[in-house]
Amino acid sequence: MNHSVNEEIIEVSRAGGIGDVLMCTPVLRALKRLKPHVKLIFYADQHECVRGLTYIDELLPFSARSNKAVWLGYEENLRKSEGPHNAQLMASRLGIMIEDVKPDCVIDTDLVGQFQLNWKSLPRPWVVINRRASDWTPNKDWHDSLWLKLIQRLDGLCGVIEIGLPKEGVAKFEGKTFVDLVGRTTKAEMIAAIGACDIHVGPMSGPVHVAAAAGKRSVVIHGGYEYPTGAAYPGNEALYSPVECAPCWLQEPCPHQKKCFSQITVDMVEARIWRAWVSSSACPGSLRAATNNTRQGTQSAELIFGELAAPRVLSTTSRLYVAYRPDSDIMYNRHPELRGLVGPWVENNALNNSGDLPRLYTLSLNIKQIIADGVAGDFAELGVYKGNSAATLAHYARCFGRTLFLFDTFTGFNKKDFAGVDSSRRQQFTDTSLDLVLRNTGIASVVCVKGHFPESVNRDVQDRRYSVVHLDCDLYAPMKAGLEFFYPRLSEGGLLIIHDYVNEYWSGIRTAVDEFCQKIHEGIIIIPDKSGTAILRKSRH
Repeated sequence: MNHSVNEEIIEVSRAGGIGDVLMCTPVLRALKRLKPHVKLIFYADQHECVRGLTYIDELLPFSARSNKAVWLGYEENLRKSEGPHNAQLMASRLGIMIEDVKPDCVIDTDLVGQFQLNWKSLPRPWVVINRRASDWTPNKDWHDSLWLKLIQRLDGLCGVIEIGLPKEGVAKFEGKTFVDLVGRTTKAEMIAAIGACDIHVGPMSGPVHVAAAAGKRSVVIHGGYEYPTGAAYPGNEALYSPVECAPCWLQEPCPHQKKCFSQITVDMVEARIWRAWVSSSACPGSLRAATNNTRQGTQSAELIFGELAAPRVLSTTSRLYVAYRPDSDIMYNRHPELRGLVGPWVENNALNNSGDLPRLYTLSLNIKQIIADGVAGDFAELGVYKGNSAATLAHYARCFGRTLFLFDTFTGFNKKDFAGVDSSRRQQFTDTSLDLVLRNTGIASVVCVKGHFPESVNRDVQDRRYSVVHLDCDLYAPMKAGLEFFYPRLSEGGLLIIHDYVNEYWSGIRTAVDEFCQKIHEGIIIIPDKSGTAILRKSRH
């Protein structure tokens, strides 16, 4: 509905919760700029969020709307396609176009300051989560079991503050750095808590729009309920599952047990949280940040960067500092493919791999050198876990016409290997599967050899030559078997890339490698990545 420029009064209306009301604000803001002398009347609820915005001349309850009020709707376009932002659809109701969709929200700065003071002792980032959307539908909410795992994983690494309304049957969580504000805030306090945080995590609901108004990033767990584009804001991380029934906009309980949300893993959400944090302007030069060593326990450490990062970090016990990326990448753009490879590198293994870019660069640059040197042969990896490094190998295999062979049980350690130096080991790395790996690597140019190595070896892989072999076995027995199998089949000039060589937790790796190198009279080069990769390049005779 178009309004004449000569009209003295324009009335608009919008029902719904905080999110719907806040999405109206960029529309009203633009309208007032176009027609500054018009009296703008807004019929809506959720007045706490918008009362005092200067471009709204009169704020009245939605129930008091007149028949002249223009309804700012967007719902009729939602199932058609991944269209424009909902605010842009609302603007079209008034015959105007907008580009700036950032909402405005009235946030009590005194309350923000109070929350930040209360959280001062918590490690950064301060992550505010709300598990639920609204009573409108149960189909926007991620599974409670996954929420609990995420909270447990973040607790101790960062400040985790939960807001929202209580739900019957949900167990209370108590942790080291967890703050429970569920059911304990007014609406104004809830809005201020979002304004005080570093990162917001939740379903597509009102808090996402509050966070956008406050200039905070959100990790939005969409599932398959609605397209992310309808309420996307710069810097946000969207997790959407394009299952066959998505987007559903279903109000009644989902007949498929919300399989779209089951596809969104804790690892995926956690990876997005850390990515949002390190790319946020709120991430300071020196902070209490999360570090991870799932095998040796979790601890906090100072993240150090700047001109004096190197001497400072070596005088502390910190595990994190900001380092340079290779000039060949930054100055000369020789490795543009890494922009696409870094996602699979961290996707299911965020805390181990997010800070280990040197290892990703090591794999990438050395594989490309092998290709440049004309070394013939396929690629292989023994010890695949979730397919992070395998995704990098698979990319280059496809690029250069090689085949990648992946050797693993795809169910964790085999107990046969718990012997000698590893006799006291317990089962680990069971949280994977062949399907999960292939989702990360893709299936083209990839052959999976499932089973206990070397019994799993077949005639095809026995008869091949290899140019790049990545060994990430963790235990002595499979590492010894891997070296003995692949080295004779490695082309001259080919690479054995061995993970965990300098990682004393997996002491059997170094033992197996040292014993083998003594027999073949070859040496290794050590890479100072997180776990101490070693590289053996087969001599050319």
